[in-house]
Amino acid sequence: MDQGAVLLNVSRLENDSSPQCFDNTALDVPSKIITNGRLRAEFTAKAEVNGNGRHNGFRNFESIDLTWRNLTYKVKSGKASRNLVENMSGEARSGTLTAVMGPSGAGKTTLLNLLTGFYDKGYKGEVQINGFVRDQALFNKQSCYVMQEDRLLPALTVHEAISMSVELRMPNMESQDKAKKVEQSIQEWGLEVCRDTRTENLSGGQRKRLAIAQELVNNPPVLFLDEPTSGLDNVSSLMCIQILKRMASMGHTVICSIHAPSAKIFSHFHMLYMVSNGRCIYNGEVSNLLVFLSRHQLHCPQFHNPADYICEVASGDYGDCSERLSREFELPEPDSGTGVQGAHTKYGGMIMSSEVATPLRLVAYMGFAAFMVLLFYDIGTKASTVTNNVTMFFCMCCICVFQTVLPAAIVFPLEVSVLVREQRNCWYSLKVYYMANYIAEIPFLVVPIGVLTAIVYYPTGQPLVLWRVACFMLFAVQICSVSQAIALIVSAVSKLQTAVFMALPVVSPAFFFCGFFVQAHLLSPYVRWMTNLSYMYYAYNGLLLSIYGYDRERLACDEFICLYEDPAQFLEVTGAADKQIHVLTVVLLGYELAARLLAFFLLKIRLSRKE
Repeated sequence: MDQGAVLLNVSRLENDSSPQCFDNTALDVPSKIITNGRLRAEFTAKAEVNGNGRHNGFRNFESIDLTWRNLTYKVKSGKASRNLVENMSGEARSGTLTAVMGPSGAGKTTLLNLLTGFYDKGYKGEVQINGFVRDQALFNKQSCYVMQEDRLLPALTVHEAISMSVELRMPNMESQDKAKKVEQSIQEWGLEVCRDTRTENLSGGQRKRLAIAQELVNNPPVLFLDEPTSGLDNVSSLMCIQILKRMASMGHTVICSIHAPSAKIFSHFHMLYMVSNGRCIYNGEVSNLLVFLSRHQLHCPQFHNPADYICEVASGDYGDCSERLSREFELPEPDSGTGVQGAHTKYGGMIMSSEVATPLRLVAYMGFAAFMVLLFYDIGTKASTVTNNVTMFFCMCCICVFQTVLPAAIVFPLEVSVLVREQRNCWYSLKVYYMANYIAEIPFLVVPIGVLTAIVYYPTGQPLVLWRVACFMLFAVQICSVSQAIALIVSAVSKLQTAVFMALPVVSPAFFFCGFFVQAHLLSPYVRWMTNLSYMYYAYNGLLLSIYGYDRERLACDEFICLYEDPAQFLEVTGAADKQIHVLTVVLLGYELAARLLAFFLLKIRLSRKE
């Protein structure tokens, strides 16, 4: 699929139907973000609509202070359960760069997932925005979350990846300003040397910087980053933290987990939130860390990196003092309360085919067409070769299915990690993503079938009547479209390996009961009903009617006896005589609609589970 087509479709659909994240155009916001009543309605209206009825976003956003109280998150481990986060409380103020530190397995990433709303179920406690309970749908539009895994689309170059983010998250910006924004991000994150390199060929450090740059193009008020310096060298790590500190100085609330920073990098943080075994053992200014430790008889040696020392304390190198330290930062547990649940499902872009795969698809169809012409040359004009001609129809059905099912089946497994990230960061709504992908795929369903039909139809001796050619091609396209929709169902619920192996078996029953191998009226009554469930049955009958139906003239007979000199007699034998093309078309459209809706809802469920 052409990447520009996907981007253009998503941009148009998103502008027309769905609220965006911030695109930095002027708008005043209430100083308090609340979850009900008049002020919430006022905030929502201002956040999503400007004077001409379209969403603008925020340029001069209000400062946002984040507070969390008594957060606890349990997971089951066999029959028992353990706390990954236990009674954590703290705050992150606007204008500050906060480091979340701790040993491996201490709960850093779990805490970030709770604060961002990525974990929206199964926790206790409360997250507040400017003193009011967090509304997750609104908070998703005010924040971005750069996860530890570099979830990037492999077919895009660095320039294309950042351009996509700018185009889709800041749609109201002028084109020249968008271009400047892209170049600014590339330069700011030191990606000039690889601007035209595909993301799949980037180094680990370059991938990390690109992932961060993509999310920060629209300057959201609250930034969450899970170990942004992992995989970076010292120079790149320092540059990354300096950029984040500069954003904090502009009024952003920046929270990032980090593992074993150097003393120089550690000095750039304003605040430290230190965790150990799921508990907070320090929450305060970096400059006060050593004073706090000294009060507890923990003295950092001279010339020793304070970040390393507090990590050693958290790891138990100086005795089991984590519980004693954590008591200073625990709040009394409330009588009751559970986490706010329910974030709106959002999505991100998907590219089904690269610029290389698209020509290959056409080449494959042309190759199939050439072999079919050699095999079935001029068999459509004779009554003695009707059954061979029908075999050619069935071969076309097989080609349409095989060329469509496998590419569609691997779409969601390959893209689900990107979708999870982009849905959390509010790039677009899932329905717009789904519609845009479908619209962008239409040419790649129609054009290859058009090429196949153009090459095969005349040399194989099919009737040169315009409506017959159009109907023949229509049913071939519908076979591809319905097959793709069914494959998307498999894709929406499966991992990559499962999808590859299960896609063809799922559509195979449709072949067996299409009427080519055994006519429906010859089947046992116990299985005859299955022909009515086979979309291939309707498509196959549609192909027969397109070529032999509606009073086609008698066929030439070059043998002593020809059973099917009259096409109507052949349709009677196959059971297609009582069918109508328009009815078959509507039935196939219904199959496709039902399959695509089911795939959409299954994908929505999968993304809501963050699988």
